Amino acid sequence: MQAFTTGLKPDTQMLQDASAGGTMKIKTDDEVRALIDNMSLNEYRGHTEEEATPRKKGMINLNTQDALLASNKLLSIQLETIAKRLEAREVAHLSRKTNERIFLLVYMNATHF
Repeated sequence: MQAFTTGLKPDTQMLQDASAGGTMKIKTDDEVRALIDNMSLNEYRGHTEEEATPRKKGMINLNTQDALLASNKLLSIQLETIAKRLEAREVAHLSRKTNERIFLLVYMNATHF
């Protein structure tokens, strides 16, 4: 029975764990079988996300995990862009400070001679 429950999709495992009031891993085979029997008596007719939502032309349907991964990737790209902009500002600021110091040194040397 444990092999059966660990072979399920992560979303289904989460639902079973919630139904079990914790985790299925600590349940006996009889408890797991009874829980699955009770769950099968529900009136839910398994429609997947793809069946429930009509597919639009040119659109890709993503499951929750894929959507989260895509969102994380987008955030990573945005953070990299921000980091590059900050680095460019720091370099520009340091360059400006260096130029100011050089100008000051040249000016001081020119006025002392």
